[in-house]
Amino acid sequence: MASPFTSHFTETVPIPGDEGQSVVIRKLAPRALERAQKASQRKAMEDLQAMGGMAVYKELLGDSKKNDDPAAPVDPMLLYDRGLLLEYGLVSWTYGDLTRERIDDLDDDVQETLARAVLKLAKPSLFATFEERQAAQKNDSALSTLH
Repeated sequence: MASPFTSHFTETVPIPGDEGQSVVIRKLAPRALERAQKASQRKAMEDLQAMGGMAVYKELLGDSKKNDDPAAPVDPMLLYDRGLLLEYGLVSWTYGDLTRERIDDLDDDVQETLARAVLKLAKPSLFATFEERQAAQKNDSALSTLH
């Protein structure tokens, strides 16, 4: 049996644009994912308040429902705080000491790529296509009818 501890699941990811450099990432525990998700939600609420509150939200929601397409991809990175994904998910790298200041100093595209890799290791189902999600639902319903 594989280890039940998320910290035992690691992966080495190359640093984009810096050949020969890499970072070791780890699978995140549910509590770390929850913190990153709540931080993202708090930030979204703060941003919403700064833009004018619920009235603006309802207006934006009304516009989005006109183009509601279940097959349209939703970027899972919008649901999680990138900084916390990096803080919790980076284990080590080839640049020496791994510190919050050095992580914050990374290029925006590199941060995005590494945070996406951390989230994909922790929650690969979030990156499934519409067709893959439909197939999984069919498989799940077929299995549930067998029991």
